[in-house]
Amino acid sequence: MIEKETITPIKDPVSFEKPLAPQNEFQRFRVIQTYEHSILPFLPEHKSTVTPYKVDVERLHQLGIQNLKQISDIEFSSGFITAEQLATIKQVGVCSIICLLPDGEIDKNEVAKAAELGLSFHRLPISGVEDITFGNAEKFESLLQIVKGQPFLVHCKSANRNASLITLVAYKYNGNDAEQALVLGKFWGKIRENFEERLRQLMQ
Repeated sequence: MIEKETITPIKDPVSFEKPLAPQNEFQRFRVIQTYEHSILPFLPEHKSTVTPYKVDVERLHQLGIQNLKQISDIEFSSGFITAEQLATIKQVGVCSIICLLPDGEIDKNEVAKAAELGLSFHRLPISGVEDITFGNAEKFESLLQIVKGQPFLVHCKSANRNASLITLVAYKYNGNDAEQALVLGKFWGKIRENFEERLRQLMQ
């Protein structure tokens, strides 16, 4: 079970939830989640659904977020984001944030700002390559299960940690071999050499 936490990160995923504002302006869109690099079909017990959400991707890109990538209609990956960018991130249609940064790297106001805006916020601090483990991949997968029904953004500092955990999730839950899992992971972000070496060792 994921502990409820708003300020102090721990090694287990921590989250807080607030009721999401109605997205009536997006209701006219009906989008089927069928994308080659989506992680959602790989999750246990996933069922393809039709979702009434649409993110204003053009406006999201205008924020200049480092290494921002659209994976599907509801999946986004990026590097560092600031607390000031969260208001626009919510306005364009993103409902949830998964932050993989530890205390020393996160914008100190991000957690409080997300709570103020009513954004669903989830945190799994990944400090470095030593935290790239199947145990943390399982915790990450549990967070993906929480946010998968609405548009979400996964972020770290450069998207390297995003891509690394996605790789392990794809390897563990979809029966991919190491190369296939890495191809999918690298779509979510550039994987650094030492992280890729770690991933290959884990997937041997």
